Parts: sequence; structure tokens; C-alpha cells
Amino acid sequence: MKLISDKNTPRWIIFFIDVFISLCSLMLAYQLRFNFNVPREEIAKWSYAVPSVLAARVLFFLVFKSYAGIIRYTGTKDALRIFYSVASSSVLLVGGNIIAFGIREIYLVPFSILIIDSITSIFALIAFRILVKSIYEELKNPAGVKRDVIIYGAGESGLFTKRALDRDAGTKYRVIGFIDDDKRKAGKHLEGIPIYSTDNDL
Repeated sequence: MKLISDKNTPRWIIFFIDVFISLCSLMLAYQLRFNFNVPREEIAKWSYAVPSVLAARVLFFLVFKSYAGIIRYTGTKDALRIFYSVASSSVLLVGGNIIAFGIREIYLVPFSILIIDSITSIFALIAFRILVKSIYEELKNPAGVKRDVIIYGAGESGLFTKRALDRDAGTKYRVIGFIDDDKRKAGKHLEGIPIYSTDNDL
């Protein structure tokens, strides 16, 4: 009996989850900025602050397609797309702040809020994907039933093999180390996995 489905989560669901996370991040940024006691005058500004932030985030989510990746295979490229999306939208909001202040002497979003929100958004969006990936991998193939393996060679081929095993949620193997005849690599770590010398007794 299969614990979970192999079907990919529809992109539109990921997209709306990302937008929801962005909203939560913005609200958290306000709470952190004002020590969990947001003044009423700041709350009154949410009528244009919240739509401005969400509109900017949505625009660049669509531009960089940060929602298009398969979550259970989340990798560096997915994290970069999230970073580019949030960073670009934040730059756009900075520009909007400058224009709004020049016209009406108001900020769409206070710069301090924008900085906090950008950091928390990047963290939350990436953490969400990593969490889902970890849960999927554990349900698909519990760690308790995996066999420990050691990869011979801590070079590019060894790293490629390790990543291939990591990406395959159905694999029954867990990499616990690398072994290499280059003594200079002994004692070091490759993606968190220790490297042993061929002279060591394992």
C-alpha cells in the first residue's frame, strides 16, 4: 500500500501557498518591527501597503516561475528563483517608496518592514519547500529501512552519484561517507558527508 501519491502538486496550489506565505511574512514583519504592538496608524496604512507588497511578489513569482518546480525535488535552482523573486520585488517596492514619497510624502511600506519582510519571506518560502521535500522522502522511504552506503571517490563523479541518490525519493540507500585515495581530502566533508582515506579502517 502506497503512503503517498507520486502525482505532482498542481502549480496553482504552490503559487497560492507562496502568496499566502508572503502575506504571513509581511504581517510577521510588522509584528517584529513594532514588538508585537502595531500602532493603529500603521494598521490604517495596510489598505495600500499589503496590496503593494503582494502585487510586487506575485509579479515576480510569475516572472521567475518560482512556483513551477517540483517540490519533492527542491534544489539550489529553486532556492535561487525564490531569492530572485523576493529580491526583485523588494527593489521594485523600494522604487515605489521613493516615487510615493516624492508625490505624497508617504511610504508604501516602511523600509524597515520591507527589509524584515524580505528576509523572512526568503527563509519561509525555502523552508516550506525543504519541509515538504523532507516529509515526502520520509513517507516514501522511511530512514529506518534504508541501507547505509559509502561512495568510492570524493570528486565530481562521487558527488554526482550522491546527488542522484538524494534526488530519488524511492532509493533504499543512504550515503554515510565517501572514501578517496587522495589523503588531502581525508577528514573533510562533502555536502555534510565525511570523507575517509583508503588507509582508514571503516
